[in-house]
Amino acid sequence: MAFFKALFHRPLTYNELLKNADNIITSPPLPADWKRLAAGLVGRNGTSLLDYWRDYCKSQLKMLADEATWQMQKSRLLKLIMMERTWRAAYVVSQGAKHVASWSFMCKDADWAKDANEKNLQLLLTQRWLMAVLSDGCLIAVGMKSYGLDKAKDTELELHYALHKEVKSLDVGVMEAMHVAVDEYRDDDAHLIAAFKDDHLAPLIREQYTLLAQLEDDVANGTVDIAWFSSQLNAVKQKQAELAALVSPDRTTA
Repeated sequence: MAFFKALFHRPLTYNELLKNADNIITSPPLPADWKRLAAGLVGRNGTSLLDYWRDYCKSQLKMLADEATWQMQKSRLLKLIMMERTWRAAYVVSQGAKHVASWSFMCKDADWAKDANEKNLQLLLTQRWLMAVLSDGCLIAVGMKSYGLDKAKDTELELHYALHKEVKSLDVGVMEAMHVAVDEYRDDDAHLIAAFKDDHLAPLIREQYTLLAQLEDDVANGTVDIAWFSSQLNAVKQKQAELAALVSPDRTTA
């Protein structure tokens, strides 16, 4: 029945979606060491990260089932995938920074990061990244079975992911340069970088997040102009490289 509903674009029930995702939820396709890591991370309530993710993934499937039409379900699915990849991007960008304070702003509005200190925020972000990897894989599989996700849509999703990484990378890079300057007692450089961030980077970041929001909506609703957005991504990379060069540690000490 679920097959014919997908074929004729009829909305799927929660049980039908759960059945499509059953094998992945039960046995997620992770490398053995990652699976052991997820199963071995146990919270205060005795629930492992892996079991916590299973309940979380089921709640995402419930969100899909609550949508009124097949197309609305597909759009919601794509938005959930992009949201999970946002956390994947945050984790990847954080790995290049020595200082937690350089990237902690990316987590400030997350419920799981409330009251976290620098000592455990890295672990919490790692856990959120692992959940994002799991949910991404599960949602993609459901999308392929039930909503016609194909290579073209995968290209759009990858473009969104790449743009999100680029938007975050310069912000984190500038914060890191500022903290490095403080570590090295170059207070004048630190103040210069902070002023540069306020005057030049903040407007660029706002512009890029506007572009990212447009891309997210287009991906979710099937209206993406790949060529145009690819050119915008290249422009973002070029501008970020130019700005990063201005505030790199080597330049500030020259």
